[in-house]
Amino acid sequence: MPLLHCLSSTFRCICSRRRGFRLQIPLHRFASQGVLLTHSVAYVRVAEGSVAYNAKEGTVCDAQEAPMEYRKYADTYYVRLDRGDEITSSVLEVCRAERIKSAIYVGIGGCSKAEIQTFLPQTNEFETREVSGMLELVSLTGNVISDDEGELHHHTHAVFAYKEGDEHHVVGGHINSITVLYTGEIELRPVVGGTIMWKHNPETGTGFWRFPE
Repeated sequence: MPLLHCLSSTFRCICSRRRGFRLQIPLHRFASQGVLLTHSVAYVRVAEGSVAYNAKEGTVCDAQEAPMEYRKYADTYYVRLDRGDEITSSVLEVCRAERIKSAIYVGIGGCSKAEIQTFLPQTNEFETREVSGMLELVSLTGNVISDDEGELHHHTHAVFAYKEGDEHHVVGGHINSITVLYTGEIELRPVVGGTIMWKHNPETGTGFWRFPE
């Protein structure tokens, strides 16, 4: 399904009954509204965030039901995630939608669950720990790179602060997934002037940076 910004030159209208009036929004206005993506469904927020259009189903829903929103200013993308969104997969979806082949990103937020991994050299395996609760995402940093087939891969690290009883704790490491509780605020910066590629590392089973010849 083509993304809505690819349809920005058309003048079809989306109509829905909302609070007693008829809403008509030309598609060409959506290009500046930001594309929302989840599970290959494109959304666009309209009317100052009050409603969102599901381009796959052809329906209008409350904006709170639309899971992600982003804007591009200059060469940087600013992504806002809501409750239940998974951060790393959402970043990859934005990159696919915008045809970004390599990028770096940072962020903060309030989260509910994280899968944190630590590589154990003695076994060549990752140990996974899941933490949950009110997790303050103190720092998030990561990158996205492409392999030779065009598939995107992320490498992400994060640090969280949380409480257990009266004690404060901090935990961090390599990230498998992060689920948003209140918000996730991500700055995504594509690599300009070239592409960083992914190279498989047999020792860790993961991939590292490779610069094209």
